[in-house]
Amino acid sequence: MELAKGGRLADGVAKFFAANVVVALEYLHQRGIIHRDVKPENLLLGADGYLTLVDFGLAKDVSNQPITHTFCGTPDYIAPEVLTHQGHGKAVDMWALGMLTYEMICGRPAFSSTAASTTLTYKNILEAEVVFPEWVEDVQADFIKRLLHKEPVKRLGMGSRGWKDIKSHTWFNRLDWAALSRKQIRAPVTPNVESPLDTSNFDFYD
Repeated sequence: MELAKGGRLADGVAKFFAANVVVALEYLHQRGIIHRDVKPENLLLGADGYLTLVDFGLAKDVSNQPITHTFCGTPDYIAPEVLTHQGHGKAVDMWALGMLTYEMICGRPAFSSTAASTTLTYKNILEAEVVFPEWVEDVQADFIKRLLHKEPVKRLGMGSRGWKDIKSHTWFNRLDWAALSRKQIRAPVTPNVESPLDTSNFDFYD
């Protein structure tokens, strides 16, 4: 896909994929689980064109203790509250959703350092404001900025309505969430696979 090649996705494709992740994270959060490592590498594209969220190595059950303190995550996607060791909870997944959406639409992570320095990336996450290329639409930018709020409690989805606020955002206008959950919406992208054992779309390793 274009994202793997350093490009960006069309609005409809990015929206469909973001919605897939919303459904997955809502399911987890309703069961008291946070993923803590949402990123492109942990999203598998099925033969039907729908994404599956994988790799639960950093997942945490927070049903009895909503705040946890383990330092974990992927540098480009790690939330500010993890970096400051102030404790984190479900809001880290909202942050990651915002980072993922930014990368899909803009073709690069929001706060990565041009010097490829993890330290500078962390500094940008803590201090820099998110900047959008000129082609990003206002409704896309609004969705992303509200997810990338530095204060966890102020992120989209962290209010009393929870995931309903995310699903009702203007960017998702006219999306039938029930149909999406039942996989009744035609996916905008489907991989070319000949069988369930076809690995031709994976990178080759010696």
